[in-house]
Parts: sequence; structure tokens; C-alpha cells
Amino acid sequence: MKFQNEADFNENYVPSRGRYPFPSNKDDKYNIYFDPRFKRILWFLFASTRGGSTRAKIMSLINEMPANSNQISTNLNLNYKTVIHHLNVLIKNGLIITDDREIYGSTYFLTPLMEQNFQLFEEILEKVRKA
Repeated sequence: MKFQNEADFNENYVPSRGRYPFPSNKDDKYNIYFDPRFKRILWFLFASTRGGSTRAKIMSLINEMPANSNQISTNLNLNYKTVIHHLNVLIKNGLIITDDREIYGSTYFLTPLMEQNFQLFEEILEKVRKA
């Protein structure tokens, strides 16, 4: 997130539950701090496991447009049960949310924490693609 001036920064930058402290010096004030624990979760889920590429596709689709499991399955040309499995993994790790998982057709969204850190997710994917 880029800020045009200091007033804009002070009004709009709100750390999430104390995990994202304000930058320590004036030169660094427009750089957002990423929690290293969250970064490790992202690395594990998207770079260290077999289903990482599938989960990355699902996350990118949900970021573009919140969708239900059937829409995700159709848009990505994946097996419905595979999509359900990956959605459950992403929910357990706090990356996506839904109103009610028990209802067929419930829509999945990125969590506020994931929305804040989507740039970090994209950077990790870029590094994985280069490797």
C-alpha cells in the first residue's frame, strides 16, 4: 500500500492486532512490515508442499473475485473434491474465510490478514517460479 503523504499514512495505516508495528524511522515509514510467522506459513503452503501450485491458483482466483467451490472448480478446471480439500487447508491456516462452510454454494473470500499481505504472496510465487 502506497501513501501520498504523512497525513494519509497516519489516517489509513492500522496495524492488525499488534502484529504489524509502525516503522521505526522516518525513512522507512512507507514500507509495511511483514510478520515473519505469516511469511513462513505462506512459504510452506505455496512452495514446500505438493498442492502449492493448486492453492496458489485458488488464492489468485479468490483475490480477483470471491467465488464458491463449484465456481472455483469450473474456472480452474479442477476436480471438485480437490478444490474442497485445498479450501479447507487454506481456511485452517487463516488465509480465506466463508460465512458458512456447511452450506453448498457458500462464497469464499480472502481474510483481512491475507488481503494486507497479498503482495508478499505474489513475491513468494515469483521466487518459486524463478527457482
